[in-house]
Amino acid sequence: MKKTILTLIFLTNLSVMFSQEKDEKLFFEIKNFIKVNNESNFEKMVEYFPEFTFDSISRREFLSQLKEVSSSTMNVNIKMDNIFEIDTLITLNKVKYARINLPQETTVNFSEFKDKGGADFASQMAYLSLVKEYGEENVKLDKEKWTITIVNVFPIYAIEEKSGWKFTVLNKKTKNYIPKTIQKSIQ
Repeated sequence: MKKTILTLIFLTNLSVMFSQEKDEKLFFEIKNFIKVNNESNFEKMVEYFPEFTFDSISRREFLSQLKEVSSSTMNVNIKMDNIFEIDTLITLNKVKYARINLPQETTVNFSEFKDKGGADFASQMAYLSLVKEYGEENVKLDKEKWTITIVNVFPIYAIEEKSGWKFTVLNKKTKNYIPKTIQKSIQ
């Protein structure tokens, strides 16, 4: 009887250590994902997208579009916070999934419109719209710099593939690949 109890304790401890190791690997990958996003390292960023992303577009085309979108929105700066929460971690059909609540700070700069006389109007209209969407406590307007900063927490989803953890947001395309049990509603 003692031997059976000791064996059960040993197996329980072993499974806890294994799951902690998996959580640490996910934690490490999230940190790397945040780093490449904050550095706008597009080549590395593409490596963190799940394989299904490339079902309808090649990696090269996707990378090109990512760079193009970034260059067309130079007045928008997005930074992800290193303080995050792994909200849910599940395994379905031998595939691991996670939902991570990730704080993000987005700064929109309207100063390019100041010479055209539209910075005040553009920043005020955007501010009112963003307050309605994110709440007044999450949106700050700096009238002197013509910038608006939005601080919010949004879920990202992780899928463990053979090559490691991959990350995506929930949208019409990805919702088919993310288990419904961990999906938060699309906003």
